[in-house]
Amino acid sequence: MKRPGTAIGASDTAAITVLFHSDLHDIPDIGVGFFVSYNSAGKGGIGDRAMLFHGFLDRYYPYTPPAGQIVAGTCDDAAGRGRNRRGRRRRHQLGNIQEPNGEPLKFEEIAPYLYRERHGQSKVGVRKDASGNWQFQMDYPFFIFQKAGFFESKYFVYAVLTFGIGVVLLTVLLWPVAAMARKHYGKKLDLPPADLRLRFWVRMVCLLFLALLAGWAVALSMADDFAVLNGLAPLIVLFGILAIVCTLGMVLVCYNAFRCCGVNGRWIWTKLHDLSLALACVGLVWFLFTWNLMNFRLHF
Repeated sequence: MKRPGTAIGASDTAAITVLFHSDLHDIPDIGVGFFVSYNSAGKGGIGDRAMLFHGFLDRYYPYTPPAGQIVAGTCDDAAGRGRNRRGRRRRHQLGNIQEPNGEPLKFEEIAPYLYRERHGQSKVGVRKDASGNWQFQMDYPFFIFQKAGFFESKYFVYAVLTFGIGVVLLTVLLWPVAAMARKHYGKKLDLPPADLRLRFWVRMVCLLFLALLAGWAVALSMADDFAVLNGLAPLIVLFGILAIVCTLGMVLVCYNAFRCCGVNGRWIWTKLHDLSLALACVGLVWFLFTWNLMNFRLHF
C-alpha cells in the first residue's frame, strides 16, 4: 500500500522538540494507527523519524509504485532555455540526498521535472513559481529550495564579512599600537581638535560593530540551549538597537572618509584606510540588514 501522505484519506502528524522526537500516523481506510516516540536522539542520532514506520509498512503492507513515463530530453530542454547551469545544479543535488545510513539516494525521472527514489517512494521535483523562478521541491511542503543570487551566494557574503570584519578589527587593534609608537618616538598626532574628535568616534563605531557581531555569534552558537532560547527576545531588541546605532555610525565613518580625502597634505595611506573603513562599514550594515540581524520582530 502507499505510505501516508500519498494515499487518499491518509493523514500523518509529526512533532519534534529538542528533548523528544515523535511520529504519529493514522490510516483510517484500513484501521491502522502507528505512534512512536523517542526520549533521546541516542549516541548517533535517530536520523529519519519515519524510518521505523516505513519499515513497518514495507513488512506488513508492501507496495510497489507503478512505473513512471520517462520523458526524454527534459533536462536538456531546461538547459536549452538558458537553465543549463541550474539544471546541472539540480542533478547534483539529487545525487547528494542521503539515506539514514549515509549512502546517497538514487532518483530516476518518472515525469517531466519529477523524480522518484529508485526502489523507493520519495519524490523530488523542480518547477517554476509564480514569478518564473525555478524551485527544487521535496516531499516536505515546508522545504522549498531556490538558487541563491550572486549577492546571496556564500562567496560574496564571505568576502563582505571577511573584508568588513578584517578592516574594522585592524582599525581597533592598531589604534593603541599607533598611539604607543607615537609616544615612543615623541610624535604627536597633528590634527585639528575637530578631526581628533571625529577620529575617536570612528574608532568607537568600530568597537560597536565588533560587539554586535560577536554578540550575534555567541547567541547563535548557543541556540540549542533552552536558557538562551528563552532569553533571546531581549537580546534581539538589544542587538536591533545596537544595529541602528552602528548604521548611524556608518554615516559618520563615510563622512570622515569624505572629509579626509578632501584635505590636502593628508598621508595617502590614511586616505586609503579611511576609504576602506567606510566601505567595510557599509558592507557590514548591508550584511546585518540582508540577513535580518537588525530587526525587532519577536514572533516567528
